[in-house]
Amino acid sequence: MTESSSSLTLAQLVPLWQIHLKAERLSPRSVKSYGEALWRLDAWLVAEDRSTEVAEISKRTLEAWMVALSETITRSGEPMKPSSVACTSAGRSSSSAGPRRRAS
Repeated sequence: MTESSSSLTLAQLVPLWQIHLKAERLSPRSVKSYGEALWRLDAWLVAEDRSTEVAEISKRTLEAWMVALSETITRSGEPMKPSSVACTSAGRSSSSAGPRRRAS
């Protein structure tokens, strides 16, 4: 890849990061889970019309994603618990489906 890492999009970086995680000998389940969390972030960025360039993803953007996750309705019809938000944003979610936002 000839692009500098500062101009990579999240979608370009995820597979590279997963290779790194595999090289670090993380479990296949962890690699998959962490990748899913980043794909969910990427989908949210696109849906919110935000930049997916890694260099442009700010702390405030990540905080906004965390808020969006906290407003996610689970299968039980309840909002996500804070511990679930922390796990999902850290890549430890077992759900492959994207989050559903709570109706405003």
